Parts: sequence; C-alpha cells; structure tokens
Amino acid sequence: MPLILLELLDTQDDRDAVERIYKTYKQLIFTIAFDILKDEQSAEDAVMETFIRFIQNYSDDNSNCNTRTRNYLVTIARNYCYDQIKTQHDFDAKEIEQYVDGSVNLNDDPVFSEVSFDELKELFKALPDIYADILYLAYVEGKSTQEIAVIFSISRENARKRLERARNMYMKEIKRHHE
Repeated sequence: MPLILLELLDTQDDRDAVERIYKTYKQLIFTIAFDILKDEQSAEDAVMETFIRFIQNYSDDNSNCNTRTRNYLVTIARNYCYDQIKTQHDFDAKEIEQYVDGSVNLNDDPVFSEVSFDELKELFKALPDIYADILYLAYVEGKSTQEIAVIFSISRENARKRLERARNMYMKEIKRHHE
C-alpha cells in the first residue's frame, strides 16, 4: 500500500491495522473489480480507490479483518466499479444492472416467470452477505466452486455446500414471496 495513503491515518496502530486489512483483502477487491470492469488497469485503480475511500471513512469499528470490514470493502469496490461503468458508457442505473447481471443463468423454473427482475434483486439483497456473495460469484461472475473456495479461503467442499445453501435459501425466499 502506498505510504502516502497510510499517512492519512492518525496513529501507527491505525496504519498497521489498515496495512493488515489491505494485505488480506486486496486480491478479493481486485478480483471483484476485474470481473466487473474487465480491465486489469481499471481493476488496479479500483483497488486503490477502494482503499482511499476506506481510509477516508476509517474508524475503530473497521480496524479488524472480519466479515463486516470485508463486506464494507466489497461494497465500496462494487459501487466504485458501477460508477466507472456508468461514467465510461453513459448508461443509466438500470442499464448498468442489466450489463452486470446479464450473465446470470437462472433455471427455467416457472417461479421466475412470475417474479420481476426488481423483485429478484430485492430478495437477493435480503440474503445474508455470505450467501449473496457466493451466489454473485457463482452466477454473475461465473466462478467455479474451486475459485470461490480460494477467494473465501475455504475448502472446495465447503464452497459447494455454501453455494447449495445459498441457492436453496434464495429459491425459498422467491417462492415464499409469491405465495
């Protein structure tokens, strides 16, 4: 991490914490950014911008390498990437969602024909982060369970099981929503 960014922090403990967070999550942020932006240089820029924004809003609540910090960084990165797509292509917000989510391959389940795209998105957002992230990686980014296992630092079998649980939870919510 560039030292100039660390100088924005007040104490050495904060600098050490952010450095640790950067080392832990930079590859995950790069992967997410690259999958959205489809360009290595833009993804690297997104990683730096994510950590700049993280440092600008840094608090002791975000000083540990935990799920909350990880989710916060992922949200910053995704929002930055979507903003870049919007700026580059002058899309409106709906076109961005279609551009990013267009690769989702949903089964020919009749439930989906009764559910609007906006309802699917809202139900997706209601999922716990761990399940939403794994569904996103599998269906939007097209990651294999092995790749997901590496990203989350879990076993392949654990990734497969989480994906299965996420699918079941998502389908259950969709069916419950339309009863």
